[in-house]
Amino acid sequence: MEYDVVQSIRTLTLLRQKHPEKQLGGDLHFPTGDEVIEACAGRGDMLARTVEIADRCSFDFELGRLHFPSFKPPDGSTRVCSCGSWCSTGCGSGILGAQK
Repeated sequence: MEYDVVQSIRTLTLLRQKHPEKQLGGDLHFPTGDEVIEACAGRGDMLARTVEIADRCSFDFELGRLHFPSFKPPDGSTRVCSCGSWCSTGCGSGILGAQK
């Protein structure tokens, strides 16, 4: 699941939305600690670098609710109102129909 989330973030798409650079439905995952140790067998330097990189890439995110970036609309409205307005404008201009 985490790999699917990262793919969606990277491609700016919804979780199950198709995209040429996403691989949906595969057995893709982040390797477990044991899998990494096995892959780095006999290569202590590679294992050390892998741990160093993994330590820098740690993040947590909450699923089940929307997350908006830090943004203050110039017109003084709320972020939710601005997003709704942008969506309405996009729907009215036919933008959504063009993305099928």
